Amino acid sequence: MQYDRGAGAGRLTYTDAMAGGNSRWSHNSGQGLMIRVYGTYKVSTPGVSLTRTVYTGAKVRLQVGTATAYTANVALYCTPGHNTSAWWASFDKTPANTDLSGDGADWVAQSGAAAGAFQNGRWNVDGVLYTKPDSTFAQPILVEATMGADAANRSGAMLQINADQAGGQAAVLTVQAGRDAAGKHYVRVYDTSPIATAVVEATELSDNPPRIQLLIAPANNAAALIVNGQPISGFTYTPRSATGNPGRVYLSEGVGGVFDDVRVHVGGTAVVTGP
Repeated sequence: MQYDRGAGAGRLTYTDAMAGGNSRWSHNSGQGLMIRVYGTYKVSTPGVSLTRTVYTGAKVRLQVGTATAYTANVALYCTPGHNTSAWWASFDKTPANTDLSGDGADWVAQSGAAAGAFQNGRWNVDGVLYTKPDSTFAQPILVEATMGADAANRSGAMLQINADQAGGQAAVLTVQAGRDAAGKHYVRVYDTSPIATAVVEATELSDNPPRIQLLIAPANNAAALIVNGQPISGFTYTPRSATGNPGRVYLSEGVGGVFDDVRVHVGGTAVVTGP
């Protein structure tokens, strides 16, 4: 604490007359009190949590011709989750022809072509990709993406999910990963279309594209953002008219956007355990 002798709107001091005098407050009109407080802050964990079933192993039946069949236990080191539906893209090449579930292409390039460079596990965005087939995204959803911007002062990559489709309404949630003027990444989440004010924001991240997880619990109209493994914040949303917002995930560019990978997990044995 300190005070300014020559400016301010006034300073009050209190004198306790220990020697038998009267206690009193004194007003110093030409002085001002200044206080500086230093400390740390804590961010509460998201108000949404999820429990998912994953597979750690599988049994494989081996048989050659009419010989005796043998069963072997095989460890699954990637521990895949049990999902109702899922989409995945690693961007070593265009994912437009990927078909994980055998029901047709998982990703579609808007206007029939996905322009841009797909190389070294990264997509330098110049176009739009979206998920197929359309989904209601009415079960618990976990979106995972490593995305960002290729240079400082760019708005970077955009991921939009039109979730919680029901009764002609949907929650339009957009994740933006860009870089500020100093070259540090930031992540913002919006719940309006077109985007306006961010409902959640993480700033001053590293210059590497951040790992982003967006957890959505449609039954609770709630979502949570986790960046680089650190909980940022949970928030609630209000579904809006779904006109023009089919049940898809869109990947697009703000300015200078890049994607390293994207995974979308829906439902399965996922159970919302919070809030």
